[in-house]
Amino acid sequence: MECVLRPCRAEDCAEVMRMIKELAEFEKLPDQVQISDQVLREDGFANDPFYRCLVAEVPPEHRSRDGHTVVGYGLYFFTYSTWKGRNIYMEDLYVMPEFRDGDPEVVTFQADNLSRPHLISEAALLLYEDCESRTPNPEVLTNWRRGWRRPT
Repeated sequence: MECVLRPCRAEDCAEVMRMIKELAEFEKLPDQVQISDQVLREDGFANDPFYRCLVAEVPPEHRSRDGHTVVGYGLYFFTYSTWKGRNIYMEDLYVMPEFRDGDPEVVTFQADNLSRPHLISEAALLLYEDCESRTPNPEVLTNWRRGWRRPT
């Protein structure tokens, strides 16, 4: 099964918002989500966006039980280090549970046996290219502060 990792489009914001809420439910903090898909659209697709996002999409014939084809996302933004210069901060990396392998230690797409390290590598490459288009030799920082959440 094919899975495509691509830049998020404005019309994907409702799907990303759905998955943000799923992640908040998993963390038992659903009341902490204070934004909407409209806010995501405004903040991510304005002339000077606050964040960028990648989405993982499967073909329609492999959609989720609930009919979703956008099955994962990685939301990131640029930050600046006074010591290292430009950086990227990964806020979330999420894959819907039904598109993961059963092993809680390894998040794996059922599509193509695309493992989390592979997904991270693909995401990092796209992030690097995005950052590199702004500066040569960028430092890429990802946020894995929530390592205890392996099932997500």
